[in-house]
Amino acid sequence: MNYQFLPDNESYYEFYKEQEELNGYYKTLCHFTPFFTIPIYAEAFYCIVYKCKQFSPKYVQLLTVHTFLHLFAEVYWTVLLLPCVNLPTIGVSAEGFLSVLKVSASWQIFFMCGLLQIGTATMIHLLIYRLKFAVPTHAANSQCVKFSADAANLFYYCTAILCTCALGFMDEDQLVAKNRILKKYLVPHPNLWDVRFVSTDKENPTFLYYLYITVGEITILIINIIAVPTISFHYLSANRTEKSDRLARAHRQTLQVLVFQLAIHCIFHLLPLICFTISAIFRIKNVFVLSVGAYIWALHGAACTLSLILANKPFRITVKEHLKYAEGFLSVLKVSASWQIFVMCGLLQISTATMIHLLIYRLKFAVPPDAANSQCVKFSADSANFLYYCTAIFCTCAFGLMDEDQLVAKNRILKV
Repeated sequence: MNYQFLPDNESYYEFYKEQEELNGYYKTLCHFTPFFTIPIYAEAFYCIVYKCKQFSPKYVQLLTVHTFLHLFAEVYWTVLLLPCVNLPTIGVSAEGFLSVLKVSASWQIFFMCGLLQIGTATMIHLLIYRLKFAVPTHAANSQCVKFSADAANLFYYCTAILCTCALGFMDEDQLVAKNRILKKYLVPHPNLWDVRFVSTDKENPTFLYYLYITVGEITILIINIIAVPTISFHYLSANRTEKSDRLARAHRQTLQVLVFQLAIHCIFHLLPLICFTISAIFRIKNVFVLSVGAYIWALHGAACTLSLILANKPFRITVKEHLKYAEGFLSVLKVSASWQIFVMCGLLQISTATMIHLLIYRLKFAVPPDAANSQCVKFSADSANFLYYCTAIFCTCAFGLMDEDQLVAKNRILKV
C-alpha cells in the first residue's frame, strides 16, 4: 500500500532532483571544510603543547583527547564517510572514501555516531572539570560537590555509549527494509538499491526503542544546559567572599565561559539532533533544513575547539600573537591595503549573492509543476539569480571608485 508522501510521479521526480542538487552543494562544502578548519586544530595543538604549563596534567590530557577526537571526527565526516540525507525514507548514503573501499555503510555511520557522542561527553567533562576546580576548598560541602561532578562525568560517558548502541535499533536487514520501502512509495528513491544507501522507516519493529533513547538523551542534554549554569551560579555566589575581588572575578569569568561553551554545544550538537529526530518522527519533507543540519553537525568539532581556545586565557593571547604575525607577514609581502579591502568586499558581495541564490532556489522548487506559468516563474528565478551575481560583481568593481592615489588623498586631508 502506497504512503501519500507526495501526490504524483512528477512531484517525486522534482523532489529527487532538488534533493540531488542540494546534496551536491552539501558535498562540495564538506570537501572544502577541512581547509578552513585544520588551522583551528593546528592552533589548538600548538597551545596544548607549548602553552599549558600552568594547567594540571589531567586537564591537559583531557584537552588533547578532546581536540584529537574532534579533529578525527571532522576528517572522518567530511572525507571518509561524507553522509548525505536521503528522503522520503530515513535514509543516509555514505559517499566518502571508505565507500570506495567497500566498507559497510551501516558500520561507517555507527562509528561516526560513536565519535560524535564521545566527543560531546569529553566536552561536558571539560566543562565540569573547570567548574569542579572553581569550587573554593573552604566552601561548604566542597568534597560532596566534587564527588557529584565525578559521578556526573561517569553518567555522561555511560549515556554516550548507550546512545551509540541505541543506533543499532535503527539497523535492519536492508533487503527487507528496501522491499518494504519499494512497496510503500509511489516512486522510490533512484539510489535505493545502491550498497552505499542505508535506509529504514517508522515501520521498523525496533524504531520506537531508538526513539525513546534518543528523546531521553535530548532531555538529558537540555536539563544539562539549563541546570549546570544555574546550579554553578548559585553555588559560586553563595560561597563567594566579599574580601576577594579576584576570586569573584574568576568565578564570573568561569560562568561566562561555561555559558559560551554550552551555547556552542546547543547550536552545533543539540540543534541538529533535535532536527533529525523530529524529521524521523513526522516525515519532514524539507531537505534543505536537514542538509544544513548535517553540515552544522560536521562543524561541531571545529566550533568546540575554537570555543576552547577562546575559553583559556593563555590560548587567546597566543592566537592574538599569531594573528599579529600573519598581519606582519602580509605587510612584508607588500600586499596593498587597498587590494586587501577590495578582495574582502568581493568576498562579502559574492557570499551575499550565494545566500540569495539559495533562498530563490528553495522558492523555485516550492512552485508546483502543474501551476500556471510555473516554467515562467522558474525562468524568472534563474534570471533573478543571474542579476544578483552581476550586481555583486558590479558593486565590488564600484568600490574601485573610492580608490585614489593615497599621496594625493593624504595631502588633501592634511590641508583640511
